[in-house]
Amino acid sequence: MKLFVCSDIHSNIRALRSVLEVYDSLEVDGFVSLGDSVGYGPNPNECLELIFSISDAMFVLGNHDISLLDENERMWLNPEAKKAIVRTAEIIDDKYIEEISTRFHLEIEKECCLAVHSHPVHPGSWKYIYSKEEAMSVFKQRNFDVALVGHTHVPAVFGSDGESIDIEPNVAIRLDPDKRYIINPGSVGQPRDYDNRASSCLLDTEARTVTFYRTGYDIEAELKDFLNLGFPAVFGERLLKGV
Repeated sequence: MKLFVCSDIHSNIRALRSVLEVYDSLEVDGFVSLGDSVGYGPNPNECLELIFSISDAMFVLGNHDISLLDENERMWLNPEAKKAIVRTAEIIDDKYIEEISTRFHLEIEKECCLAVHSHPVHPGSWKYIYSKEEAMSVFKQRNFDVALVGHTHVPAVFGSDGESIDIEPNVAIRLDPDKRYIINPGSVGQPRDYDNRASSCLLDTEARTVTFYRTGYDIEAELKDFLNLGFPAVFGERLLKGV
């Protein structure tokens, strides 16, 4: 199965469009969004309209998504992120609130892989997996072949042997059939690995490969939307450097 995987769209419409151009250019069997489709960014309605139009797409619930649905969850957000969610709640169409409530899941488990937003062992804890040491703890606590995670906004591939694999865009990474893996596609709308291009990946479970993609877009135009639509400018400004 070929799965196109993305995460942390964060209401960045131009970044999402650039990623969907990659998706449209590939022959795939499915589309997986690993959560935080909203939050930070100024165009939640437009982004949700695009991803909900994808046939047979699967959606994971992220911490910003649940903060939109439940005001009590906003206490865990920093002040600027909370402002962005409050503004999102003011402008989002009710129909998308209902779709998030019904179509987003805390985890999705298929024969080929497990998909969560943050942590395969404790999906609702919103813990991060940044290091191979943190990844090894996950491998010891839950059995899976491949786990797809987001949340960190940093693309990564961790192997069950303690390896952290270097990533080069457009170059397929071979996945050893004798090892298990945690794969993070990086972020569409808020990259934080000092590369300001949107990030996504293609997982081929039969060929045992994963290929990462980086796509540029008009960041200056996106930043103007932050300012014009009343969203915290800090989340637009950081797009310029990818931090």
